[in-house]
Amino acid sequence: MSKPGPAGKQSKDELSVLFWNVENLFDDQDDPGWFDDEMLATNHPEIYDLKIERLQRILAPFAQKKAVICLAEVENRAVLERLLQGLPNGPDYNIVYEHNTFARIKQAVLSPLPVRHTEAIDFARGLRPILKTEVLWHGQSLTIYVNHWKSRRGGQSKTAHKRRLAAEALYADIQTLRTQNAAAEILVVGDFNDEPFDPSVQRYLHAVDNRPAVLKNDELLYNCLADPRYRQRYAGTSSHKGHWQLFDQMLVNSGLLDSRGLYLKSCQIYDGKGQLVYHGQPNRFGDEEELIPAERGFSDHLPVLMQLGFWYPADDDA
Repeated sequence: MSKPGPAGKQSKDELSVLFWNVENLFDDQDDPGWFDDEMLATNHPEIYDLKIERLQRILAPFAQKKAVICLAEVENRAVLERLLQGLPNGPDYNIVYEHNTFARIKQAVLSPLPVRHTEAIDFARGLRPILKTEVLWHGQSLTIYVNHWKSRRGGQSKTAHKRRLAAEALYADIQTLRTQNAAAEILVVGDFNDEPFDPSVQRYLHAVDNRPAVLKNDELLYNCLADPRYRQRYAGTSSHKGHWQLFDQMLVNSGLLDSRGLYLKSCQIYDGKGQLVYHGQPNRFGDEEELIPAERGFSDHLPVLMQLGFWYPADDDA
């Protein structure tokens, strides 16, 4: 069980961590033998340029203050390099990206912080691996898991077992990490294609909306956006047939809830000062048939955002 130590001095600075499913960030190149030829930007550099510009517009304020940026639905490392070229502090960012040969879309982390370790948790053939990375802030290690679980295409019940596999693999790795380091501080982000109270998240990932319960039982995770206090304006992050779905979530372990090291300050669904919502729905970039360039938005998902702080030890005068 995680026990809070004596409260020290809270740092004045904070670390922002943003997760965003950026809706098919593909380049304009048709790669032979790859499944990208039907994507919107392929062979259309003007569409690719527009997509990059739209994303940079939203991400620039976060890059300015050196936030950690976690992404889903990127095609390759090249699109990440292009994205960073137009962002403040772009040269200072490390790209965390693991290529694989079967997943058409992947996850990535853009980190201005030192990266100590990165790996892809490849848990089942044909399913997207989970991207795991360890960064350092204030000399404290933070392990981030970036997820993009199987979609509900084909039916929620018919695909549920694939999301369960992801949840079980993720939870097993977290438990292994905690066995190796009982003081580990862990952040889980991603597009889970399930909501907080679906079995994959609640039962198999052991994620709850009760912060005190997690402090009492460090085998649980705290699902911040399942807690109504952090979800005041929007009922979800994506929509289907006009109904909001809370697929994009941020979870922390007990190490980020106590009064030692890093700690959770706040969490929210981010709407880009209103830019990311159009007529009460995500302001999506869209496909070739739906939108002309001047009317395109950003993504079919809203980002989720967390701020972390740091406790100096009680005997530290820093």
